[in-house]
Amino acid sequence: MARILAISLTFFLLFCQNLYAEAPAQRKVDAVWSEKSQAILTLITQKKFSKAVDASEKLLAELAKRKMQESYEASTTLNNLGVAYMYNQQVENAHAALVKALAIRIKVLGKDDPETAAVWLNLAELHLEMAKSYRAQYERIAKAIKAKAGKAAPGGKK
Repeated sequence: MARILAISLTFFLLFCQNLYAEAPAQRKVDAVWSEKSQAILTLITQKKFSKAVDASEKLLAELAKRKMQESYEASTTLNNLGVAYMYNQQVENAHAALVKALAIRIKVLGKDDPETAAVWLNLAELHLEMAKSYRAQYERIAKAIKAKAGKAAPGGKK
């Protein structure tokens, strides 16, 4: 599980770095935001997910003060926040951030933009992690029931 997490995190960060490298040529982005966003990606790379969450939330508050809640910068910050939440095992928060990021990306960039696709992929990764978690939970419940049934009834199926 940890190895899969490390591999998926590496691919995500490489993808993000490529997007940021291309962003200035494709669109104008706020320079202060860009610096802070890069710092958040660094925190995620260093697996400092709680710090990445805090930094992302502060950056979103700054964007809100500047009335940039529906901007490219907000969608990217929400996407990064969602990833940080996901790796910090806060799946409900991750889902909410990624869904909001997706809505803004579609509005700002369109549904066929590669950066919109990146959010879809992060949502897919989140749902895969959630499914693994649910499966493990349900298997524990089933094993407990079988163990209890095996002790309570001789000849019960194990």
